[in-house]
Amino acid sequence: MQITTEIDNAIRIVYFMSSEKSKIEAQRLAEISGVPIRFTVKILRKLKLSGIVKSIKGVHGGYLLNKSPEEISFLDVINAISGEIYINKCMANDFCCTRPDIKKTSECEIHKFLNELNEEISTKLRNKTFNMFN
Repeated sequence: MQITTEIDNAIRIVYFMSSEKSKIEAQRLAEISGVPIRFTVKILRKLKLSGIVKSIKGVHGGYLLNKSPEEISFLDVINAISGEIYINKCMANDFCCTRPDIKKTSECEIHKFLNELNEEISTKLRNKTFNMFN
C-alpha cells in the first residue's frame, strides 16, 4: 500500500486547517501547505463531499473543518480521497479468488492474513486523529 501524493496533500491540508480557529481561504491553504492551488481546490471538494470540511461562499468565504480535529481521523481523510483501504486486490468485495483449489465462497490463508493486516492498518489510521497536532 502506498500513500498517494493526493492523500499526503489532503492530510497536510486537514492538518493546517485543524490549527486554524477560523475559516481559511483555499489560496492561503495552498500557500501554507505547499500544495498547488489547483490540487488544493480539488482536495477541498472531496473533503467537502465527505463532510470533513464545509465551505463558506461569498467575498469573505473560505473553508472550515466541519468537525472538531479530534473527530477527524487519518482514515476519514484517506477514505474521502481514495475510498476504502485495500492492501491487496483480494480485499475488495467484488474480487473473486482465481486459485483453482479454493471454493468461490471460502477464503485462503493468504486472504485471511492480509485481511487481518488490512484491519490493523485501518484501526491504527482510525485511532489517529488531528487533535494530536494541537
